[in-house]
Amino acid sequence: MLANEAVSADRQAQIVEYGGLRLLVPLTKSVDHDVRRLAAHALANLSVNTRNQTLMADEGAVEMLLDLLESDNEVRLSLSCVYVCVCVCVSLYMHMHAH
Repeated sequence: MLANEAVSADRQAQIVEYGGLRLLVPLTKSVDHDVRRLAAHALANLSVNTRNQTLMADEGAVEMLLDLLESDNEVRLSLSCVYVCVCVCVSLYMHMHAH
């Protein structure tokens, strides 16, 4: 359900403001496949927001998603992980080279 709520721009900001990243990032290490999949999907939706991208990097989302990408074979889950990582890395690159 959180993954669906994270589609809306207003909800993206609220989810992060109320600590959603701190809750979602560790879920990428869950033993339950569906929990990992839904956490990655929610993070992918949240990563559309550029402010969230920097916060995701700060919360360790990139490292956890890369670990998940290496350990999980489901294509849909892998695409969510790749999408988040690319968004965050591009955002950080743009931020670093803007100065």
